[in-house]
Amino acid sequence: MNIAIAFISSFAFIAFRTVNIKAVSSHNILYAFLSSLMTGILSLANIYIGVSAIINQNWMAAGAYVLGGAIATVVVMKYKENY
Repeated sequence: MNIAIAFISSFAFIAFRTVNIKAVSSHNILYAFLSSLMTGILSLANIYIGVSAIINQNWMAAGAYVLGGAIATVVVMKYKENY
């Protein structure tokens, strides 16, 4: 369960962060504001999940956290034209 949560939260954070960067660069204020809120919430959750995994020596969850971010980067960059 912790592995899935770590993967999904990391994936979502990177995806929303990339969406936020695109919204800011295109001067879409509402979209930038909403994606910034999600990025902030997910950032706090990700810090907690990542640090907890390392403190508890849950290396599978820590690996899922890193892998989720890496896969999200590839997926979002590949399909960035669609949002």
